[in-house]
Amino acid sequence: MRKSASPPNSTPPKPPSPLPPGPLPPIHAANMEIAHVADENLLFLCKSADLAPGSILKVEREAGALAVYNLEGEFFATDDRCTHGLASLSNGDIVDGEIECTMHFGTFDIKTGEPRQSPCSVAIKTYKVEVRGDDVFAVIG
Repeated sequence: MRKSASPPNSTPPKPPSPLPPGPLPPIHAANMEIAHVADENLLFLCKSADLAPGSILKVEREAGALAVYNLEGEFFATDDRCTHGLASLSNGDIVDGEIECTMHFGTFDIKTGEPRQSPCSVAIKTYKVEVRGDDVFAVIG
């Protein structure tokens, strides 16, 4: 009688994980980044070099996506969802310091969140942004 290398009905060994040990870095995918919390009050948004001046980045998180803006080297963050419709502001255009919603073309002031052009009438939430070295964070706590 021949003996098998492993007992019957045993689970084969798992292959080694391709991921390094420790916390995972953010995952980049088509203008979207899955954010991770750096400490209890800061949310990592991106590397400053990853967001060119005049650009917008959508950052996904459990509590709702954020839009991150680079205005001439200064970073800002707001909720990504337009308060007038269900549009993603990160798909909009930056015009004179305002984000233009793609749904109805209303605008919000990126620095204050205040509506500037109808049909938008309710402000979007803004977040204080901190840059530490090359890392851009939103203060969420």
